Amino acid sequence: MSLRLKTILGIALIEIVLLAILITSSLYFLRTSNEQELIKRAEVTAQLLATMTSDAVISSDLATLDALIQQTLKNNGLIFVRIRNTDGLVLAEGGEAKALGEPFTPISDVTEISGQRIDFVAPIKVGGERFGQVEIGLSSHLLDHLVAAGTRHLLTIATLEIALVAIFGFFLGSVLTRQLAALKKSAKRVAAGDFGYQVEIVGRDEVAETARSFNTMSRALLDHANDLKAARDRAEAGKLHAETVLYDAMNSVSQSIFVIDENDGIEFINKAARKMYPVDWDRIDDSPVFDTFLREVIAVVASERSSDEVLKDRLERYKNHNEHQSWQSRLKDGSIILHTQRPMSNGGIVLVDTDITELYATLEKNKRLEMELLQAHKLESLGTLASGVAHEINTPAQFIGDNLRFLT
Repeated sequence: MSLRLKTILGIALIEIVLLAILITSSLYFLRTSNEQELIKRAEVTAQLLATMTSDAVISSDLATLDALIQQTLKNNGLIFVRIRNTDGLVLAEGGEAKALGEPFTPISDVTEISGQRIDFVAPIKVGGERFGQVEIGLSSHLLDHLVAAGTRHLLTIATLEIALVAIFGFFLGSVLTRQLAALKKSAKRVAAGDFGYQVEIVGRDEVAETARSFNTMSRALLDHANDLKAARDRAEAGKLHAETVLYDAMNSVSQSIFVIDENDGIEFINKAARKMYPVDWDRIDDSPVFDTFLREVIAVVASERSSDEVLKDRLERYKNHNEHQSWQSRLKDGSIILHTQRPMSNGGIVLVDTDITELYATLEKNKRLEMELLQAHKLESLGTLASGVAHEINTPAQFIGDNLRFLT
């Protein structure tokens, strides 16, 4: 429900409540006042008739009484007229036979009015002495007609007033909610991402102040969005630069590098790896799963045992990467590869294969040289020992020989 409709309904509800109170009080006043006027009229009519018929009652002139009754019945609203003497004997009567046959119950107050007939009585007195009474029956339909007419008139006025209130309320609601409608439209645009959108400000009331606050907020959102975009662009540029540097660096090293994600999918293979392992890389790239890649590689380069045994051993090492972080294997072409694997923080693994064939050959050559050098050192030490022993033997022998030559 829109605010304009709420405004119209609120004004209409207030107007309806006030009109209901006004109509109710007006109808109550109308009925009460007309009842009082009706009672006064009946009392005056009865009293006047009692005065007019006093002489005829005293003289028992029934013809005059009938004439007076017929003349009185010409008054609008009278149902019947009856004249009694002091003994209760009916001297003359006229009007509706049915009403004449019903019990007569005179009233003295407005609160006693009930039914469709109002009964009144007036005593016939002459010189302070009572000679009878006049009884009249007055129809309450006249009062009902007056109240009904008043009700219709009031309801017509109330209907017109409600219609006017609805019309003026519609225009008033439109004027009051015009700025709010603009705010609503602007809020939707800002919510859709049109930061910085400004709403037109009309007037200096509370709604206008709200519109000014909205414009300030919209400009602040635009500045914040621009700052975020600039920061995001800088971050993306830095990320792209870092990824480019890392990509180039990983492709420039001589070791084979494989980056495996937490779902055993191959995220990256550098150029050295593609050069080291002569497999169908197009087929592997179409299904970048580590075990598929490993099966293809082992089928091509494995030399130590059967492919199934090597595959099983390699997968076992891969699953237990914390225990098996490095080991060596030999390819069919005689190359010796050093395998290393390290876990990453995201759950993946980095595999690095290094060709250590030359290093291994160099180590073997160095071992042979060390053995040869050791053997040479042994021979040199043996020669030195033999020379020392010969010297030690030769010196006493020469001494003995020289002494023998001297004695001879």
